[in-house]
Amino acid sequence: MNATAERATAAIVFRARNTPAYQSIAIMLEACELDYRIEPAETADREPAIVLATPDGNAQRITGRLLILSHLAELSGRFQLEPRSLDQSVSEILDQLETDAGAGVNALAGLLSAHDHAAGDEVTTADFALAPEVIAASVEPATIPESVRQWIARLRSRPAFARGLVAIG
Repeated sequence: MNATAERATAAIVFRARNTPAYQSIAIMLEACELDYRIEPAETADREPAIVLATPDGNAQRITGRLLILSHLAELSGRFQLEPRSLDQSVSEILDQLETDAGAGVNALAGLLSAHDHAAGDEVTTADFALAPEVIAASVEPATIPESVRQWIARLRSRPAFARGLVAIG
């Protein structure tokens, strides 16, 4: 479990750089307690990537933040996002955070108005996808809704979340 820089036998190789998209995956790997090692992302890689060792000795490469998070949730049986229609909401909020951080934070506050987490009352891949982007967003702290502040505090209190944020930093 956890990141191993020197172990060559890890079942998952995570090609990483220090950006929110990559932090999302590091957090998920830590939370799922999966054995992985970190390698630098290829210069040409525009999206996060993981490489999984398959039972037949081959390797399976998976790219894209939401696809990787979903695959890791299925692999570990934890943090799965249900219903799948929420994938669209998460994707839209991620897009908003990149183009208009304030609007993205407010959209997230809308999701948090009825629940403790982005997709309900339990932590899911939605939280792991969104939190690093919200933390990195260029938003005046005074304008961040209280529900979003509390959500970030709840996530930061999780040891795996903290380890994931620093794993590639």
